[in-house]
Amino acid sequence: MNQTLLALSFGLALLMSGLTAQTSPDGHWEGNVVLPNQELTISVDLAKSDKGVWTGSFGVPAQGASGLKIDKIEIDGKNVKFTVPEAPGAPELSGTLKDDGHLALALAVNGQSFPADLKRTGEAKVETTLPSPAVEARFEGGWEGSLDTPQGSLRLIIHLENQPDKTVKATIDSPDQNAMGLPLSGIVQKANTIEMQFKLAGGGYKGTLNAEGTELAGEWSQGGATLPLKLKKSAK
Repeated sequence: MNQTLLALSFGLALLMSGLTAQTSPDGHWEGNVVLPNQELTISVDLAKSDKGVWTGSFGVPAQGASGLKIDKIEIDGKNVKFTVPEAPGAPELSGTLKDDGHLALALAVNGQSFPADLKRTGEAKVETTLPSPAVEARFEGGWEGSLDTPQGSLRLIIHLENQPDKTVKATIDSPDQNAMGLPLSGIVQKANTIEMQFKLAGGGYKGTLNAEGTELAGEWSQGGATLPLKLKKSAK
């Protein structure tokens, strides 16, 4: 073997060694969860700080969902366990980093478990959701309305509640989909207008409060489309 071939062989050996040397679950992972009637692509970002604290975020690219908080992270060598409290059913994912570099997980939700196989595609890019500042009292409470979609009318209820630490807790209910208490983030109120993000569906809402403080008129955005949405304040 000449020197050129020897150098190439040596370099290839080093490259292959680097590809199979993943011994920690840190990084950006993507792969599919095998559901009864489909495969759903998910993404997981896990990162360890200089102080040894793990953080993470979760996404469902096909739904435009990203930056969902990962909580209760437990890393023991190659074993991984965490929850996604902002997703419906607060699913728990647990599994092992395999010798082939894949992250084999089981996604448990509502008493069922589904297998997932993830591959590391790069460095972790954990998205952090910052608390939203409190809103004026006239925006607090429940706001109800119906979204007219091509599939039919969909009831929505948005809840805004200021917290003792001068932040606001915001959630959305979709009774027709049996989805309750889903988190809203990025709440910004300016004068009579309020905006919020619904990361779980890659969408959000922007509305303007009327003079009586009884109705928000605005638009719901999701997947690049917008639909008009009026919300009326619920009776206390």
